[in-house]
Amino acid sequence: MRTRTRKAMEALARGCVALLLGSAMTLLQGCSSNGGGSTSTAGAPGSGGVTAVAGSATGGSPVAGGQPATGGQPGTGGSPVTGGSATGGSSVTGGQPVTGGSPVAGGQPATGGQPATGGQPGTGGSPVTGGSATGGSPVTGGSATGGSSATGGRGAGGTSGGTSATGGRGAGGTTGGSSATGGGGVGGTTGGTSATGGVPSTGGATPTGGTLPPPAGRTKMILNADWKFYKGDATGAEATGFGDTAWTKVNLPHVFDTPYYALKKGVFWYVGYGWYRKHFNVQADWKVSKRIVLEFEAAFQVAQVYVNGKLQGEHKGGFTGFYFDITDAVAAGDNVIAVRVNNLWNAQIAPRAGDWLFLGGIHRDVYLVVTDPLHVTWYGTFVTTPTVSATSATVNVKTEVKNENAAPASCKVTTTIVDATNAAVTSMESSQSIAAGAVYVFDQTSSAIANPHLWSVATPYMYKVLTTVSNGSGAVDSYESPLGIRSIEWTADQGFFMNGTHVLIDGINAHDDRAGWGIAQTNAGFRRDVKLMKEAGFNLIRECHDPHDVAWDDAADQLGMMEWAENDFWGVGGYSDSQDGGWRQSSYPVVAADEQPFQDNLKQQLTEFIRERRNHPSIIVWSMGNETFDVTSGTPMTNCKAFYKVLSALAETLDPSRKAAVGGAQRSGFDQLASVIGYNGDGATIATYQNPGKPSVITEYYDHAGVASYPWRAGQVRWVGYGYGSFLTDNGGLGGVVDYYRLPGPEWYQYRQEKLGTSYTLPAAGTAAKIVLTADNLTIGNDGTDDTELTAQIVNASGTAIDSTAPITLTVTSGGGLFPTGASMTFDNSKCPDTRCIRYGMAKMTMRSYTAGSITVTATSPGLTSGTVTVTCVDSGGLAASVGGS
Repeated sequence: MRTRTRKAMEALARGCVALLLGSAMTLLQGCSSNGGGSTSTAGAPGSGGVTAVAGSATGGSPVAGGQPATGGQPGTGGSPVTGGSATGGSSVTGGQPVTGGSPVAGGQPATGGQPATGGQPGTGGSPVTGGSATGGSPVTGGSATGGSSATGGRGAGGTSGGTSATGGRGAGGTTGGSSATGGGGVGGTTGGTSATGGVPSTGGATPTGGTLPPPAGRTKMILNADWKFYKGDATGAEATGFGDTAWTKVNLPHVFDTPYYALKKGVFWYVGYGWYRKHFNVQADWKVSKRIVLEFEAAFQVAQVYVNGKLQGEHKGGFTGFYFDITDAVAAGDNVIAVRVNNLWNAQIAPRAGDWLFLGGIHRDVYLVVTDPLHVTWYGTFVTTPTVSATSATVNVKTEVKNENAAPASCKVTTTIVDATNAAVTSMESSQSIAAGAVYVFDQTSSAIANPHLWSVATPYMYKVLTTVSNGSGAVDSYESPLGIRSIEWTADQGFFMNGTHVLIDGINAHDDRAGWGIAQTNAGFRRDVKLMKEAGFNLIRECHDPHDVAWDDAADQLGMMEWAENDFWGVGGYSDSQDGGWRQSSYPVVAADEQPFQDNLKQQLTEFIRERRNHPSIIVWSMGNETFDVTSGTPMTNCKAFYKVLSALAETLDPSRKAAVGGAQRSGFDQLASVIGYNGDGATIATYQNPGKPSVITEYYDHAGVASYPWRAGQVRWVGYGYGSFLTDNGGLGGVVDYYRLPGPEWYQYRQEKLGTSYTLPAAGTAAKIVLTADNLTIGNDGTDDTELTAQIVNASGTAIDSTAPITLTVTSGGGLFPTGASMTFDNSKCPDTRCIRYGMAKMTMRSYTAGSITVTATSPGLTSGTVTVTCVDSGGLAASVGGS
């Protein structure tokens, strides 16, 4: 019997609309503590807070009463630094997040304009004789998934089982698993009246032209270049006048262990403190009339942020974003940021365990965001598609707007949906007076969009949602969110459906560290990683086992790759009950005093995780963690399982449009703790876990052949896509379908042939004559979000790629190009820290630059003719997109 969830989810949406965004805001409240400047009223959540249409059920405004009037939007940091209670009391002064949005692939200088993977010979890593990897990779449309029939068909009311996935629509596929959240709440119809407390809305207005509202009010500047770094702890380093001239000059993204290599079993990475310092300028008019926010995409794992010597707050959690409103701490002119980061194991912070190298540092981008006092909050839009079919769809957008003026403000929110050509498809408009210091949630549902382009693996069509905030005088803020129109449904007996069509999941696991740079990759690098697995024919990536960069999600949206998104709640085989650190501990605390802080931290991270990524159509499920059954027996096990249910319920409250999952559930009854089950390894064959009565997928299988398929199994996910750093296995970085240098192994070519029909011939031994050096991106930006991947291939006299282990050195002979080792990097299998950095006569490494100009790189090897390539680095201007989000 089919498992259907729509009615239940509609009920959840109606019953929990106030919780939906309100719980997110409540959880974020108290996550950031504001050193020396906390202005929360006695710390009480909601104290003095506005009851913006206080709890109107019809309005669906979930913010009511819960917002502290003084601090405004609660910060997303970790525990309070100065001893204040983390439970809603201590809010960031001014605290309003600015929609940082995601420094998305599409919006970055390189990603949209980057040559297609076929453009450069060798892109994708194919050393195949014949050269270009292009012809072989029918990336979009080549995937056989989605076209699979659903073992006899969709069932009553669905499409015929044989319907092709090209277009991914299928003639009768309706909403499927699409949640009714965003349906507008009681009385919030798709047409005239918005669900936000009955605020008038134009609802169904459909502009005939392609004119977009102009960007307004928001400035987003990237701060990746020119930091000073010290590995260790430094007393007084937060002070503005601290002497850092002897510190190392670095650029972000960065990790303590640069250059990074996967280490042998039992050899640990640097664990301790690191300090970062940077000067930045503030315009005088900002200080007078704007809100200024410092936004971090992530720092592992505890970050204390100072501005001009004053502690702004602390964030605990290594893979989710956070922000601090620094308006009151800055002055016009020169200012100093100082960040103290540590990657010490902490019994009260997730993860407590994991088979990886947990590198410290500010490993993702940092932004300065300047907004009007009336503005969209940090990732403050929630975009869903309540109804979806091939002929019609509606879009619901909930938008949080904060008024940080000293007086009430008249606010109008105009939401315009535009297609891939930037032509307006439909728009909505709502107005509301917002009290000083309050947050109001505008809830708007569009009129029906006729014949929408549906997002699928084969046709990853992306719309955009443009939000304009106006006061009585005109537009003051703008924000951009990604939109892919699609429905999803998980069933216990027939697997997974998208847009009413059965899709067999054929996925790959992927960590996000890379040789040289570690987890400090660029947005362009993350896009390249997603693309490489798409080119091998996979249709889903499991982001194991932590929230990856939001740029990863953007790339998956654009390339057509589904995602199993996972929070960083880990277990690890052979765990210990000792409390000496090292990430080889019980996944859940064994000391009672650690339990509540650990639970609070994991809820905080999950809330940040979902809030940042909820608008990405590529994400089809939220996984709570991986193999968390590795927990001490007795009370810790009992409490862990109870908490896992709480965590799963929280995820489905924060985002009722997706289910919560448990990854690696093949022990101790963990498969009963979430709505979707992921079994690792032997869980594929253990009798207890066959046809479990819930939607299920094999989240890790270990050999090329895969596991047996059954009608009730949604699919399987290969372990592992990329080599990764491990302290439990020797040379973990060399494992994987592609190793951690991003050198494809034989299985990558084999998968590509089997799934996409791309034939290959691996290079054979021969007489080396010269090196051919290519770059997959000949023009890059200088803001640290962009790079180019250089491929040095040894060839014979006739230019045919050969299998050779001759050492190769890449040297920047002119310009500002940087490798993780500086201006030069050598690849030598007899000397590499992990014993192999050349494969099939090929070496790969990404190069970035923070200096505009022409860069020439030469590849040399003793006795061989050198190769040369020239890359142009353009000045990105230090500005991200003028709107947030995508």
